[in-house]
Amino acid sequence: MVSLPPFPSQDWALQPRIAPPIRGFSFPTVLAEAEMPFQVVELRLDANDKVIDRRAIPYPYGQHLDAVETIKKLIKSLKEPHHDAGSDCWSAIAKDGKARVKFIIEGI
Repeated sequence: MVSLPPFPSQDWALQPRIAPPIRGFSFPTVLAEAEMPFQVVELRLDANDKVIDRRAIPYPYGQHLDAVETIKKLIKSLKEPHHDAGSDCWSAIAKDGKARVKFIIEGI
């Protein structure tokens, strides 16, 4: 016959358990970075490509693709639209024909 050790008292169940601290990931920070919204910014440039006016469209886009679609709709009505894939920006001649307009996407 096998003898078992004595059954421990129930006092251990009444004591609060303290979990060790979690190290490494900070979940709110990771979540905030994953859901970082984007905004579309319109830059008006002079003949020397210097910014003379800057306007942000007051709407946060949840995904980069949504901001790209908005830029494509805006630039469709302008003259000589061009996309620079290297810098991920779009440019065109403004409707007045005197200045260039450049659209960029920024994280906010």
